[in-house]
Amino acid sequence: MTQTIQRRYFLTWFFALTSSNATFTFLFFRVHVTKQFDAAGPDNARTREQLV
Repeated sequence: MTQTIQRRYFLTWFFALTSSNATFTFLFFRVHVTKQFDAAGPDNARTREQLV
C-alpha cells in the first residue's frame, strides 16, 4: 500500500477511536477485513466466513 492509503486508514482509525463510537469502529474493521479477503481471492472464502 502507498503512504496515502495508509494515512487515510490511519485517519479513519484515529477518528473512530477518538469519537468513541464502538459501532462505527466495528463496522469499519469488519468491512476492511472482508475487503482484504476478497482481494486475496476465493481461496480465503472459508477463513472469511469463520471470522465473520
